[in-house]
Amino acid sequence: MARATMRPATLMACVLLAGCPHPGDLQFVTATLPPGNVDAAYHVPLETTGGVPPLHFEVSDGDFPLGMELDADTGELRGAPAEAGMLGFTVQASDASGARAQQSLLLRVFANPPPRITTTALRNAIVGRPYSLGLQAVDGKPPLAWSKGAGALLPGLTLQPMGALDGSAAAVGTSEVELVVTDANAQQARATFGMAAYLEVTFTPAPARLLSLDAGVTCDVTFQADGGLPPYRYSLAGGALPDGLALEAGGRLSGTPEDAGTYMYSVQVHDESGQAPSALYTTVIQ
Repeated sequence: MARATMRPATLMACVLLAGCPHPGDLQFVTATLPPGNVDAAYHVPLETTGGVPPLHFEVSDGDFPLGMELDADTGELRGAPAEAGMLGFTVQASDASGARAQQSLLLRVFANPPPRITTTALRNAIVGRPYSLGLQAVDGKPPLAWSKGAGALLPGLTLQPMGALDGSAAAVGTSEVELVVTDANAQQARATFGMAAYLEVTFTPAPARLLSLDAGVTCDVTFQADGGLPPYRYSLAGGALPDGLALEAGGRLSGTPEDAGTYMYSVQVHDESGQAPSALYTTVIQ
């Protein structure tokens, strides 16, 4: 009977497999750590796979960061690093069967806090009008660079790397966009904003219209606006109405003028998009 021989490739595979972990063996999954900041809270769980619970964790070697601790039962790295630098150390996990696994880790700690976006909202745009808004962020290591994440800006608007949002909205619409600021240490802050573009609010009657009224005769004129986002609220922004006339929030100018004369005043309208244009009017009482 011919003897079976093991081919070299098969022999090599057996040798390799003998040195590899078997499914169920205790192993570390966590191989890298996110950076931290001096005096800032840090919480990162070390993930493992396999093994027989319960597990026990400890630092077995290296330069463990001051201000930090490794939870022996959960494997969580926590605390607030007390010094900046690139710190290397080795952690060990052991299970109930006595099996052990080790993992070398590097933790980079920055002296400065990460950047933080302080802009809380984006001003709405008016279609066809120039738009400019400076975004604000604090902390981080300069220079700070801005970019877009998920979502999109309104068509016609552009985000500049230095943090200026400018351009001119091309059409009525809404958008939602994630804005990202990155510092020189590659640390980032993200925030999502919504904004909208509206048509410009216009007045009817037209600005600077001359209203001619008779003293002692009842007046009833209604200002109207178009564009923007209704409802509209009207108010007197400057000057004085003729005695006997009053302007209601709904835009109605009514009453009975008492004294002859020429009166100049400004009417302002507020809409829900944030627009608040005003217009100058002249009324002559005869």
